[in-house]
Amino acid sequence: MNTIKSIIITILFGLMTVGCSADLTPKNDLTVRPESQDGGYLFAFITNSRYYMMHYALSRDGYNWHTLNGGNIVYSDYKGHPDICQGGDGKYYMIGVRPLTLWVSEDCVDWDVKPMDEEVFNSSRNIGYYCVSDFGAPKIYFDKDSEQYIVTWHACRVEGINDWQSMRTLYVLTKDFKTFSEPKLLFNFTGTDAEMSIIDTIIRKIGDKYYAILKDERDLEEAPETGKTVRIAVSDNLTGPYSNPGAPVTTLDLMREAPMFVQLPDNRYAIFAESYNSRPFGYQMFTSDSMEGPWVENSFVGPVCNDGTDRPGARHGCIIHVPENVYQALENGFNGNETSIIDSKKDIGFDMTDNTVYALDGTAEIVVRLANGQKATEDIPVNLIPAEDPKDKIAIYNNKYGSSFALMDESAFEAASAVIKAEENSVAVKVKVNLDNLSQKFAGKPFALPVAIEAGEKYRCLTTGFVVGPVIRKEDGVVKIYTYGSTPTAQVYYSDNSNSKAVLGIPGGGYGGLAEGEIAHFKEVFQNKGVTVAVVYYRMPNGNYTVPATDAYNVLRLMTDNRDKWGGYSKIGVMGGSAGAHVATTLSSYIPEMIDFQVLLYPLITMNPQHTHWGSYGALFKPATKALEDAFSSELHVTSKTPPAYIGYSLDDDVVDPIYNGQAYARACEKNGVPYLEKPHATGGHWVGSWTDYPTSLYQWLETIK
Repeated sequence: MNTIKSIIITILFGLMTVGCSADLTPKNDLTVRPESQDGGYLFAFITNSRYYMMHYALSRDGYNWHTLNGGNIVYSDYKGHPDICQGGDGKYYMIGVRPLTLWVSEDCVDWDVKPMDEEVFNSSRNIGYYCVSDFGAPKIYFDKDSEQYIVTWHACRVEGINDWQSMRTLYVLTKDFKTFSEPKLLFNFTGTDAEMSIIDTIIRKIGDKYYAILKDERDLEEAPETGKTVRIAVSDNLTGPYSNPGAPVTTLDLMREAPMFVQLPDNRYAIFAESYNSRPFGYQMFTSDSMEGPWVENSFVGPVCNDGTDRPGARHGCIIHVPENVYQALENGFNGNETSIIDSKKDIGFDMTDNTVYALDGTAEIVVRLANGQKATEDIPVNLIPAEDPKDKIAIYNNKYGSSFALMDESAFEAASAVIKAEENSVAVKVKVNLDNLSQKFAGKPFALPVAIEAGEKYRCLTTGFVVGPVIRKEDGVVKIYTYGSTPTAQVYYSDNSNSKAVLGIPGGGYGGLAEGEIAHFKEVFQNKGVTVAVVYYRMPNGNYTVPATDAYNVLRLMTDNRDKWGGYSKIGVMGGSAGAHVATTLSSYIPEMIDFQVLLYPLITMNPQHTHWGSYGALFKPATKALEDAFSSELHVTSKTPPAYIGYSLDDDVVDPIYNGQAYARACEKNGVPYLEKPHATGGHWVGSWTDYPTSLYQWLETIK
């Protein structure tokens, strides 16, 4: 069964374009662009499905890019966030992080690889900063004045996890990549930027000034005018002191990181910044006649890097100018001929949202798919195996998704073998998780196991999948479900096994928290009424718009699978107040077959910006698009299959407009022949407390659900 997350994403992708740059509509004139008179530009980057794996693209003008090597990986051994620097000796240098290596080349085609000492970066612990993953994505810049290299990276104050809010930029200096200075902090900002978290810093010298181009990693709640943007600090010296960063180069409509910098043939400066929380992924271009700005978003074309996933696009890379001889060497070295340096291995990966599958009943299916829509030329045996560096991968995953998983013991995991048949593109691999084993080892957290795909020497798995094993325990007469962290995802209340109905209670809170009053209300209103109640404690979206519905959906699946254990009910409904009703109607919009009825109290229904609740809207979408607004406006998705609805609201509600929410949903039900009971109240505001007919009218209506 598809997850609610994948269903929503599928629908959204019918409304959204894909490519590397999010918007190819020209914002400035693109008709004539001067070309470099000596060589051109090399763009080295990774993609989401081929994370850490380097791709190349070339351009003569910095605006129009063509991808080399047919869009395939150029070096299978390189793993990192490529940042190429030309040194004083004319050679090119970059750092790989898995393992830590120094790559050296005269033409960016043939590279020599040398190991690096991890203590170069890890010794930052001596000043209270810790590298966690990928050695903080190192960047290199050669300073001609001092004839030395500065290597920058980010590290945090908390050992063992990627604590993004304590990230700072550190640096070392070297002349030969053999001996290095001790790590130091690069910045000492003041005022409102004194505690700014910083990542992805690159250094460039223009004229007599050094410019540090960086990402302000702070959350928008902490820094609403600059959080998640690219900014520039300035200094007279390579190692500072640097000024406080100026106004954002990038706009606030998208979260951006991984800046790249280049001076164009038309003498303008360009900063490319990656939008990493949008679909598709990709870079946007900002240009200016001066390093002091203003910076204007501009359009560019390519590179083509659709990778067969729901999030294509270039990620974490660099752009450098290369002379004509290097430009030609790259064209000739990666032109697709038999003499080209082409990685012969084919990519294979997971086809599941966020590469995660929940084995809610102890079983699951993981779809393994060849990338780029390729079909197998022969039968391909496929096995799932535990991934390398599992603790590191779990830490990164927890930090990214706000979860709190413990590492699953490999003995609790079992995967069947499978075969991608010739002329086919994918296969579903069945996996089993021993939930009893997990329950016995439970220490406050559910479990996840990072897995990789083993498919022989011709194929490589470039991403990590995660198999999640929930823990379900009965404590003090209450069933507690742990699916993503140490806080229960849901608590289930029932008295015996003669209940006719069950309700999934979804509290509101404007997608910024959970309304405690509603949690208590769900339990109280059905106490001793022969109804099983499961209250879901969903995670806050923080811009990841499918998280609340996904958490609720997983509990709904467990309610379906455990009806005989949790009350013997035959009908399952969803019940929500305010934003909780929005989650409820989202489920009803996309998986109506799993739901028998809806109870919607003072509901938030629409994401139309003219009529929605702005706090919920802002928390759900970061950023918003018209496609997202429509996909999550439940009044637009009512059909004849929508479950029957009880809709209660107050006409004096000054939090959620009842006309465009509760009433609009009732009209949509009426139009599509969906049974509903609409209960408007003259007063009551955003709560049920003064509704004199409630909950009696609800009990009576539920009797009609047979």
